[in-house]
Amino acid sequence: MTAARARLPLPLALIAAAGLLSACTASRPARTPPAPPAFTLFRPEPGPELSLGDARSGIEALLAGSGLARDSFALSVRTLAGAGSALAFNEDQPMTPASNAKLATTAAALAILGPAYRFRTEVSLSSGALHIKGYGDPTLGVLHLKDMVRMILADPRAAGFRGPLVLDDSFFQSYEQIHPGFNRADAFNTGLGPLGVEEDRVVLTLSHEGSAADGTQKLAVRVTPDPEGFTVIRSTGELGFETHYKPQFQVEWDGEARRHAIALIGPLEPGRQVLAIRNATEHFGRVFARVAEAEGLAVTEVVRGEVPRGARRLFSYRSRPLYEILRDMNQESDNYVAEMVLLTVGVAEPRSGRAGPPSLEDGTAAASRFLVEKVGFAAGSFTLENGSGLSRLSRFSPAQLARLLAFMARDPKLGPVLETTLPIAGWSGTLRRRLLDPPALLRIAAKTGMIDYVNCVSGYGAGAGGGKFAFSLLLGDRQGLELTRDLRPIDREAEAEWRKTTAVNDRFKRLADQVLDILSRTRF
Repeated sequence: MTAARARLPLPLALIAAAGLLSACTASRPARTPPAPPAFTLFRPEPGPELSLGDARSGIEALLAGSGLARDSFALSVRTLAGAGSALAFNEDQPMTPASNAKLATTAAALAILGPAYRFRTEVSLSSGALHIKGYGDPTLGVLHLKDMVRMILADPRAAGFRGPLVLDDSFFQSYEQIHPGFNRADAFNTGLGPLGVEEDRVVLTLSHEGSAADGTQKLAVRVTPDPEGFTVIRSTGELGFETHYKPQFQVEWDGEARRHAIALIGPLEPGRQVLAIRNATEHFGRVFARVAEAEGLAVTEVVRGEVPRGARRLFSYRSRPLYEILRDMNQESDNYVAEMVLLTVGVAEPRSGRAGPPSLEDGTAAASRFLVEKVGFAAGSFTLENGSGLSRLSRFSPAQLARLLAFMARDPKLGPVLETTLPIAGWSGTLRRRLLDPPALLRIAAKTGMIDYVNCVSGYGAGAGGGKFAFSLLLGDRQGLELTRDLRPIDREAEAEWRKTTAVNDRFKRLADQVLDILSRTRF
């Protein structure tokens, strides 16, 4: 028979257990938790720290070994803590800036419109008609139009609406109103109107339908959004220039039929192509009406006209703040957004001696006045042809762009905003696949730029010891530029010419990255 165990009341048992635990603790030293396992980061050797003299010698050696003409290379570096250039190579030489012109657009927009500016699209009712006035919002997409339609349907003042949609595009002149014969073929070269959707682009999709085995296979053509607004035709004509893209595409506006016509030239294969539309207002109206119909808003017709006095405003649809839009613009070098922003800058600034709605020329004039009157550029020493840099006629020197960047950096409100719009080396935007190793990795924030025979990069950097600097490096093959057939539009080149400029631009890019590595190791 097993002897019965004496049981302590529960409180006494807890006290006894606590006493036993304290006795055990007192008899053993406290144990230190083991340290987490160590690991070693891979850190490529960035090279020795350089003085300004060493940096100059290193850049001279790179330039001498590149095989490039000396006047194809221009560089200006300014320390943000001091005044004047710390390093200079041909820094006062006017060059084609390509998309580095967006730095002027960004700075002027931040200074004139302000980082918190929001684009708007106003919706009103008057005499049984729905009115939409555009103010150049470059970010509107189909989902935004759907949101606008739902807001209209939710407003008691629009209950049971059935009637015409009137579009007011009087805020500024579209590009094609000023240049009706312009021939700009690529997807970013649109008509640029105050009312736009999906960056005034459509997607053309070619796909096979049917079976090749039984002979029923055919090539189907689809256009989105709004397929009814387009006529797609096969053409044996020419675009007016050769291209390395096959097939060739051309989009024109048929005023009589009030439709866009897409001409397909050359052999057709399945694929997807993004194309620019020509009549932005008409396209916006068609897409809006299609979205309205899907949501249950009865639009009977779409016409143009200004909003009458006394119209009842339903709401003003607002974009994201400007600084976010500029960030997206510079990260991916969005040409459409750049042009729309500069058009809006032209409206905001007072004009002199010009009649009619503002135009892109007013935008370039307003930005140029900012560069002269605020930044200190000499009048007539530069040319800002448009907001995107898609022109070989634009001219800036590296000294001017570096001066602009240094000027903005001194503004405690606008400087940090501008810098945060720029791609970061090895991390984001157009620099995410460049400068992937130290010393430049994450230490360069800059706007890139490239058109045929031109490659540029301008922005901010941190040198050895963290010294901040502003820089502009512009590379351009002057002989190649002189041989280009058409200076004003940026058209696609013939196959042989395209291969040549690609090789030149690749050499420029490699040289630029090597120079930025040197600057990142330099003590300024």
